[in-house]
Amino acid sequence: MINSKAALSDYIASDRRRNIQNCSGAYMLFEPLLAVFGAVRESYYVRKYLQTLRKYEYFINVKSGGVKRLMGLYYGFRWKRLSNRYQIYIHPNTVGKGLYIPHFHGGVQLNCIRMGDWCTVSAGVVVGNKGSQENRAVIGDRVELTIGCKVIGRVTVGDGAVVCPNSVVIKDVPAGAVVSGVPANIVSRSAE
Repeated sequence: MINSKAALSDYIASDRRRNIQNCSGAYMLFEPLLAVFGAVRESYYVRKYLQTLRKYEYFINVKSGGVKRLMGLYYGFRWKRLSNRYQIYIHPNTVGKGLYIPHFHGGVQLNCIRMGDWCTVSAGVVVGNKGSQENRAVIGDRVELTIGCKVIGRVTVGDGAVVCPNSVVIKDVPAGAVVSGVPANIVSRSAE
């Protein structure tokens, strides 16, 4: 949870570090200018979205003063606007630091109770509830949700698990497992 400026900068730096892979320093310097002409990589838009989300989380969690409340309203409006524009829907205070989204065209919907640190989420991923908001997933650290996979209902996806493309997870996934299919079954487990 982001409740201090140090935590805010740690989350933003972690997200940025994961999402600037294969970007040179010169490219990063001119990237905001290139964004005006639409000539940037997807990672720029992901970083922009995640930075807005993290600042919104900070202003939600810090309760004090009228200026911070106004900033919270501003970042809440901006977060909703970017969510609709980029088709990325991540609820505040649910995702850990270091989230990596290599592709987002096709939409990303993360409606989970909690997602751990250093996770990877690709395009078309849906993590949703089943019937009510209490029936949502808990996702561990270093989990990879690949293109088009779905995680539905009250399930737990263990640390280091991989959900293969277009799989549908409706039951718990152990740590380090690779699951595939509809419904998802364990294909392999890591040797620990």
